[in-house]
Amino acid sequence: MIQRIQTIWFFLAAVASALLFCIPCCHLTVGSNGESAFTLTAIGLQDVNGTFLRYAWGILTFSIVQTILPIVALLSYKNRKRQKLLGTCLLLGHIVLLGTIIAYGYAYASDLKASVGEYYGTALPVVGYILVRLALRGVQKDEELIRSTERFR
Repeated sequence: MIQRIQTIWFFLAAVASALLFCIPCCHLTVGSNGESAFTLTAIGLQDVNGTFLRYAWGILTFSIVQTILPIVALLSYKNRKRQKLLGTCLLLGHIVLLGTIIAYGYAYASDLKASVGEYYGTALPVVGYILVRLALRGVQKDEELIRSTERFR
């Protein structure tokens, strides 16, 4: 299991999704001179003191799913068909997660009449998407290797 490259890619995709809980998604600034600032995390909208004003259930749900599914795909290394199905679901999930982050950011910005500044957390779904694509490429190479060895029998 560990000697296959897709194991590393699935693991790194899970780490990238888990980092979303530590790194803020975007920064909201109210006022022209930045009088008050808010950060949008995977859990919700935080003020400067760290208290949550609103919870972002969509981002939280998709972040949890995008953290668990790569580990499930990693552990189903004997079933390549399941790995490919989970990988496809992960690709779609990363696109939806990025859309959810953007939607929550701009919805909260319009409610607070604030300007939106992106953080590194916005790029994490894109990084996860790339890592899952690399993992699916490794699964496909394994499948081609199995087919070529069965031809010689």
